[in-house]
Amino acid sequence: MVRYHGVGGRRQTHAGNAQVMANALREEFVRMYSERDVLAKFRDDLLQQLPLGSNLPELPPKGSLDLSQVLESPFFFA
Repeated sequence: MVRYHGVGGRRQTHAGNAQVMANALREEFVRMYSERDVLAKFRDDLLQQLPLGSNLPELPPKGSLDLSQVLESPFFFA
C-alpha cells in the first residue's frame, strides 16, 4: 500500500510538489486579475440581472496595487 498525504484543500498535490503548486497558483492569480477587470465584469453581470433602467454606482478608480508582488509573497493561499 502506498501512503499519500496531500497538501491543499480543493487543489491538492503531493507534499514534494507543494512549491510547484504554490508558484502556479500565484502565476495564475496574477494572470487572471491582470488580463481582465473582474470588478467591472461583476458590475456588468449584475446590471444584466437587474430590471431594465436599474443603476449601480460607478466603480471607484483603480489604486496602485502591483499584483506581481504576489509572486514574491511567502504566504498566498491556505
